[in-house]
Order: sequence, then C-alpha cells, then structure tokens
Amino acid sequence: MGKSRLALLAVSAIPIWLYFQLFREMLIDDTLITLQYARTLRDYGVWGFFPWEVTNTATSPLNVILTAAIGFGVHDLVQAALTLATLEAVALLVLLLLLSKHITSSSAFGAFAFLAVVGNPLLLSTIGLEPLLYITLLVACVFAFLTQHYTSVAILSALLTLTRPDGVLLFPIMMIAALLRYQASENLRPGQPREEATPRWRAQLRLIARLGLVYALCLAPWYIFSWIHLGSIVPSTFGIKLSQSGTWGGFNFAHGALLYFLRYPQETLFSLLLMPFAVLCLKLENRQAVLAAALLCAFSATYFAAYAALGVPPYHWYFVPVVIPGVILGVLGLLTAAEQLNAARHSLIRSTAVILSPAAVVFGLIYLFGRGDLLTQPPIHTNWATHQQYREIGLWLHSHVEPDANVRVYGGDKQVSGEIGTMAFYAERRLADVFSCRLANHRILEEARTLRGLQGALMRANFFWLRADTACVLAKYELHMGSRAGPPTGVLPDVLKWWEINTHWVPEGRVVLTRSETPNVTGSETAPLQKSSP
Repeated sequence: MGKSRLALLAVSAIPIWLYFQLFREMLIDDTLITLQYARTLRDYGVWGFFPWEVTNTATSPLNVILTAAIGFGVHDLVQAALTLATLEAVALLVLLLLLSKHITSSSAFGAFAFLAVVGNPLLLSTIGLEPLLYITLLVACVFAFLTQHYTSVAILSALLTLTRPDGVLLFPIMMIAALLRYQASENLRPGQPREEATPRWRAQLRLIARLGLVYALCLAPWYIFSWIHLGSIVPSTFGIKLSQSGTWGGFNFAHGALLYFLRYPQETLFSLLLMPFAVLCLKLENRQAVLAAALLCAFSATYFAAYAALGVPPYHWYFVPVVIPGVILGVLGLLTAAEQLNAARHSLIRSTAVILSPAAVVFGLIYLFGRGDLLTQPPIHTNWATHQQYREIGLWLHSHVEPDANVRVYGGDKQVSGEIGTMAFYAERRLADVFSCRLANHRILEEARTLRGLQGALMRANFFWLRADTACVLAKYELHMGSRAGPPTGVLPDVLKWWEINTHWVPEGRVVLTRSETPNVTGSETAPLQKSSP
C-alpha cells in the first residue's frame, strides 16, 4: 500500500472518530464493566472489577488490556474506548480493502462492506465491547488464510480466542480448510507412484502440528495466568450466563432474534437488511471469493449452532458474529450479481448495490436522531436505565456513601443480580454482585467437590486454584432495581433514596437505596442519608 493510501487512511480516522463520538452517551452497562476492569488494571495492576479483589468476570481479556493500554494516553476511559474503536475501525477498513482487491480486483466491495458494518445498528449497540475487535480479527484471519500466511492465521486465531473464548471455534475450521487446500494442490497425477503420497501426508501433519503449536503457545501465557491467578481457565461469566437460561421469558439464543424483532422492529430490520443478499454468493465464480465466503459462512454457522446448543440468553452482542459476516457477504453477493448481469440491467443493479450500503447508514442515523432521545440509548439493548441515569446514581453514591461501605446490588428480587457496571464505574464505591466479587465461588467449589466422573474431575482441575474468600459479603447498603414504577415490595421502610429509570426496554422502573439488614461491620456509621421524594 502506497504512502498516499496510508495518508488517506490516516485522515479517515478523523471522521470515523467523530462518527463514534455521536454514540458516547449510548454505552450499554456491560461496556462499563469492561471499562471498570480496564481502570483497575491501568491504575492498580490488578485483574478485577475492584482493586481489592481479583475477579474473573471480564469475558474479553484482550479488549480489557487494549482499553487499559489506550487509557494510559487517554485518561478518560470512555474516550479511550472510543479511540480504540476508531483504531479497530481503521484496521477493519484496511483489511476489507485488501480483501476486496484480492478477491474482486477492485476496492468497491471493501468500501461498501465497511460502510455497512460501521452503520449496522447491532454493531453500534456494542461500542466499547469486543464485537468490533472480534470482527476485525475474523476478517484478518480470512485474509491471512487466502494469502497463505498460515502462521499469521494461527496467531490471529489465538488473538480472536483472547478477544472472546468462542473464538476457539475458528481455529479448527481454518485448519480443516488448510488441510483441504493442501490436498487439492497436491493431488496425485495420473500414473504417479502411490508411495509418493506418504511424504505429502507427513507434510500435512507437520503443517497442522506447527500451526497448533503456534496457536497454543500464543494462548498459554494468558490461560496459565487465568487458571492459577484468576482461579479458572474460562471466565466466571460462562457459568453466570448458563445459569440465566430460561430467565428471558422463554427466549434463548436460538430464537432470540425474534425477541428483538418484537421489541425493536425497525432497528432489527436495519441490522439484517443486507443478510438475505448473502445467498447471491452462490453465484461467485472467483475461487478466492468462494473460499472467503465459505470460511465466513462456516464460522457463523458453527458459532450459531454452538450458542443455540448451550441455550444461553439472547444478549444482543452475542449475535454480532452471525449478523456482521452475513452483512459482509450480502454486500459481496450484491456486487457480484451486478457484475454478472448483462449490460441492460447492469447499471440499475449496480446502482442498487452501491447505494444500499451507505443508505443503510444514512437512514439508520436519521431514524436514531428522529427517535427523540438524542442518542441516549443504543438502537438495540436490554438495559433498565440509560447511561446518563446510571451515571447520576453512581455520582450520587460517590458523594454520599462511605468508601469502605459495601453496597449489595439486586435485580427484580434478591436472587437476581442487577446492572452494576455504569453505577460502579462512576461511584467508585464497593458495589457488590457476582460480577464484582467472588460471591458465587464457594457454591462453585462445593458443586465441583460433589460431582463424580469425568465432569467432576475436569471441574476440580479447572477450579483447583479458585479462591472463595471475598471482601464483599457483608453489606451496609442495598441497591434494589425494579422493572416497574415504585420501590420493590418489602423495602419501603428502609428507603434512603430512589431514582426513576426508564428505557425502551424497561419503560418504567426505579432504583432504590436502602440500609442492609446485616450492616457491614467494617463500614463507619453515619447520619441517615437524606430521603428524596418519589
């Protein structure tokens, strides 16, 4: 890539950064969990939600590390997250342009695919989380495979796995594809001695073994650290999300898209707008384009099957590895179909293909600005309160709650955790739930001890170093989140303050601060907090 193109890409970072600034008040609660981890890592060198306790609930270690690294230069971590998203978007643009030149000999596919991705409402609803990094690494893996840089494929696949553990699904797909490609290029010629096939099989095995070793070596440092220091090879969120199966009104990942269509019909349609055109990739004639489409399709299908089998709740960011590859393939299918039509129809179809991607962005933005909420809520989300509402609560807690007093956070009842990320980020107080403290570790260890057979052995090995002690057991205060107006039943006599909350997901709700029935013995006693009117 020439200097002029590099300069153009550097300049493109400015409008991309300005574009992401439009959404700085739309960050979902899980994004702030990531930022809380990044701040603790940056400021204290501790892997945990808070600096006084190691926890393992950050699903994307690579995203946390990169955000913390950017945070050294950009102290405001919200801006650090947007800066990281800008860098990832520029990298994705470069990769899509390179991929486009490789499989179509033009830049049109890459440019329009990029516009379709960064304008997708589903992706915009995950800014600050790992999906943009995930998609960038996925495209990088595909491009590295097409150009036969297999060692890079192994390294990038490891980075994808560190971005989110389900990235492990890509590596076997890439290795199978590499094996099939190798076999296709080394087919025996007619009359060739059969014994010459043996060295080729050995060469294939050596290739797979080498790439497997590179992949394992890239992952080993983190997973050894995670197993010994964090107490588990996989994040605790894996068990937390599995335990939430059946708590979404009967919806799970397999049919969760229907839930979002019912709640956010326009936004869901915008997100899926280009996916049906992926079927046009069946008309691809370029072998490299066919291979790229096959890899993206195979990964998305494997990912969907794995998540559907697990039965996890339909968190909207889980759908990005299915939807965004489909969007990219939709653009490729449209442009390919346009080029294959005769001249009489060529201009009309090509114009449709050229216009559709940026039109999706423009109409999406018009819709968002026209909703009347001034971009305070993501297009698709499941938060109970807006970023601003949670920030207001967090800042109040910072001013009125003692630094050493624990505050237990509950959802609709005392068996469910509430949303803790944004409030804890701004409060800088000891807000406690399963994401911020080792509250569930004792139960996990007890279950591991009682299980028998191979499952029990694997669980005991995985949790061998897990610590069950926690600084967040006893609480002086409690925060109760209710999904309807009015304080939750049973806490009115102890109310110290409450806040009205509302979003497109929860039209009426309230967060209520009360004194705990079991005060934190380490917290200092203070005068009663001022009670506000409802």
